[in-house]
Order: sequence, then structure tokens, then C-alpha cells
Amino acid sequence: MAKAQRVARPRTREEIEEIAWRTRNALGLQPFDRVPVSKLLEHVLPELIDDYELRVVEHGALGEAEAITDTSRPIITFDEVIYNELYRDRPRPRMTGIHELGHLLLHTGQTGLAFLRKFDPRVDLERQADIFAESFMMPECAFRRVGSIREAMHVFGVSRDAASFRARTLKMRWLIDGKSPPRRPKKKGHSKRRTP
Repeated sequence: MAKAQRVARPRTREEIEEIAWRTRNALGLQPFDRVPVSKLLEHVLPELIDDYELRVVEHGALGEAEAITDTSRPIITFDEVIYNELYRDRPRPRMTGIHELGHLLLHTGQTGLAFLRKFDPRVDLERQADIFAESFMMPECAFRRVGSIREAMHVFGVSRDAASFRARTLKMRWLIDGKSPPRRPKKKGHSKRRTP
């Protein structure tokens, strides 16, 4: 028998990427801007979202979780160790912070319970927050212009794993392999030279 689980409104990857892009624009972030994650979570969101709270709890109080977002109220809670790493601008906690922002924007007050017989990625809260985080931190239009995974890590302030995952998602495997981008074939029958 199917077990009840918390689900989100069904969204495609494209819809979530669009939400992430609109959110960046609303915050005044340009495509190549490195997201100031701790400033955003600590100082910007309290000005924009009523009753927003950022909490930090002692290490281990969240179990194995690095951070959690309340799905009924706009509250993000961090494990103190992860929060301290976020404050130091470390890549993984930066991504964790934006993952939690994804939960806040996509799921607070917008989830329900469902009995699912099989996994449906379109309603999975964690998948949606992951897509939001990778899209928000590494916008497609900017990511497509980087020349290597190392450059992506530096420009966007993300880990090698996050940059590699984004490259796979955008079908840019050549970045992971350290090769040059594939050449686009020339169109046949379109010569620049014209005959009189």
C-alpha cells in the first residue's frame, strides 16, 4: 500500500529554471554575478518576506540535515557548523543555502500530502529545490560561456560536483572531460560568394 508523503505542486525543470531566473532578476543579480548567499539569507530576505526568520541551532540538532526549511512558515534553520561554513563562503554550504531558499519560495505554504504508488519527480520537494539551487547559482546563459569546470567553480562559487552536475544537466559533458566544445557543422548550400 502507498504511504502518504509530502509533495509539491507539479513543476517541470523549465518552470523551476524560469522561477530561479526571475528571482535573480528581482534581486538585481546579473548572470555572472556571484550570489552573496549569507547576505541574501541574513539581510535581504528579512526585508522582502514578512515573518521570515533565519535560525541557527547547535550541531546535531537537525540530525543528519545541514539545514531545513519549514513548509508552513518562512523559516530556514541551519546547523551551526554549516552556518559557520556558509559565513566563510564555502561552496557546499552556499549551495545548501540556496537549496533552502528554493524550498522557501517553492514550498512554504504550498505543499500537501499524497499517496503515490511510484516516484514522481515533478512533485518531489528535494528535486525541485535542487533544480532551483543549480539554476539560481549557475544561470544557463552564463554557464554556457564558461570554458572549464574550474572556471565555473571560481565564477559561481560552487563545488566541483555542483559544476559537473550542471554541465551534465545542460548536456555540456565536454566540460567535464576537459575537451574543447563541439564544433557546429557549417550549413551546406550557403556560400558567401555570389556569382554574377
